[in-house]
Amino acid sequence: LFNIESIVSLSRRSDLYIYCIYYLYNFLNDNGYLGVITSNSWLDKEYGRPLKRFLLEHFDIEFILKSESEPLFGSSDVNAIILILKKKEYPQFNEDFKTSFVTIKKDLVDIADWNNQNYHDVLINLMSDLKSDPTTNAVKERFYVSVVRNKTLVETIESSWGRHFYGKDPTLLFNNYLKPLIEFADTGRGLKTGSNKMFYIKENSDLYNTIEKDFIKGPVIKSPKEIEQIAYNATPDLYVVMCSESEEKLKSDYEGTYKWVEFFKTESFKGVKLPDTPSLKSHKPYWYSINNAPYGQILFPINPYKKPFFAYLKEPYIIDQRVSFIQQKENIDPKFLAAILNSIVTIIQTELRGTVRALGTSDQNAGYLKEYKVFDLQIFDGTAKEKIINNFDKISNRPFKSSIMEELTQDDRKEFEKSIFIGLGFNEREAEKVLEDLTGYLKRLINERIQQSLRRNENF
Repeated sequence: LFNIESIVSLSRRSDLYIYCIYYLYNFLNDNGYLGVITSNSWLDKEYGRPLKRFLLEHFDIEFILKSESEPLFGSSDVNAIILILKKKEYPQFNEDFKTSFVTIKKDLVDIADWNNQNYHDVLINLMSDLKSDPTTNAVKERFYVSVVRNKTLVETIESSWGRHFYGKDPTLLFNNYLKPLIEFADTGRGLKTGSNKMFYIKENSDLYNTIEKDFIKGPVIKSPKEIEQIAYNATPDLYVVMCSESEEKLKSDYEGTYKWVEFFKTESFKGVKLPDTPSLKSHKPYWYSINNAPYGQILFPINPYKKPFFAYLKEPYIIDQRVSFIQQKENIDPKFLAAILNSIVTIIQTELRGTVRALGTSDQNAGYLKEYKVFDLQIFDGTAKEKIINNFDKISNRPFKSSIMEELTQDDRKEFEKSIFIGLGFNEREAEKVLEDLTGYLKRLINERIQQSLRRNENF
C-alpha cells in the first residue's frame, strides 16, 4: 500500500476526497486509469500542494475537466472538476508530459451522441476526441482546451492551477519581476468585535459622549461599501470602545464607561445574556474587553464583485472584519505600494485565488493576501516611480467605474498600467500589447465567475 506517512503529512484543512485519491492509487494496475470527480478548491488552495506533487510524480494527468455550462452536481454548491489519471509504472517526473485543461462549453447531453451508449462509453469517446486533435472545429465547438506541460505545472504548484483553464497565463511573463507581498507588508483580517452593537459607536452619539475618551479608539472602516474610489479621503464617523479596566476601577474612576458595561450586561443575543455568549466570553481580561485592533492603510474587500481594487487611506484606520488590511513595513512608501497593488497583474491574482460565492462575489480569504506576489518595489528607478505615482493619483482620486472591465477602458487607467510596464523596461508598443492580453484574460476570469454563479442559482 502507498506510504501512509504521505497522507498523514497532508494539511488538516484538506477535504476528505484527497485521502481517497491516495488510497485508490493502491488498487490500480500500472498504466491503469483513475477517473474521479472532486471539488476544484485544491487547484488553488495551499492544502492542495502536496496532492499536486503526488499526482505529478505518480500519474500522467491526462485531463482536468470542468463545465462552464452546467454544474456537474446540479443540487450542490460545490464547483466540481473531473480528473482523468493514468498510473505510472514507477514514480518519476516527466517535465514534457502535457495535461489538457478542458472547459466543457455545453451541457453533456448536447455534446455527445447518446444513441445506444451509456455514460461510460460517452466519456470514453469524448476523451478520444480530445486526445486526437484539440484544434479541430468539432472539438472547439464543444470544448475550450488548454494544453500545459508538466514543467509549467511544477512552476505553479504553489500558486494556482485553476489559471490553466484559461490558456496561457499572461502574468507568467512577469515571474522574474515579482516578490511575495509579505516582504513589503503585513496582512490580515480586520477586527471581529463579537458584538458590533456594543463596541461600535457613532461619533457624537449619546454613547460617544458618555464613554470616557481614554477608551474610544478609531476611526473604524466598517464596510467596503463606504469606499467609492481608490483614494479614500473621508474620515469615518465610527469608533470602537476598547477597555481592559476592571469593573471596580471603572466604577470609581470612569463613570460613563461603567454605565456602558452595566447597560450591555443586561442585553441579550438570541436569548443569551451578552456576557455569556461564546463570542464575548473569550475576550480577555473581561468579557467587555478588546485589547488590540488591526490598523491598515491599504484595504481589500473580502467579497469583491465587479469592482476589485485596493483602497488607499490617507492614514491608518482600524479595520473591521469585512475587510482585509495591508500595512506596509518600515521604510515602504504606502502610496507606491498601493499603486503597485492596483496593477492588473495583482487584480488577476485576486481572481485566480478567489472562490465563487453567492451572487457571483469572489471570496478572498485574508490568508490569500499572504500568498500574493507583487512587482518588486526596488526594481523601479526614481523616474519610473514618480511617473507611476502621478498616474496613480489620476485614477485614485476619481470614482471607480462600475466594473474593473469598464475601468480598464479609461485612458487614464491605461496610462497608469502602461507606466508600470514601461518602468520594468518594456517599450510603449510592448506595454500596450501586454495590457491588451492581460485585459482579455481578466475579462474571461470575471465573466466566468459571474456566469458560474448565475448557473448555480438557476439550479436551486
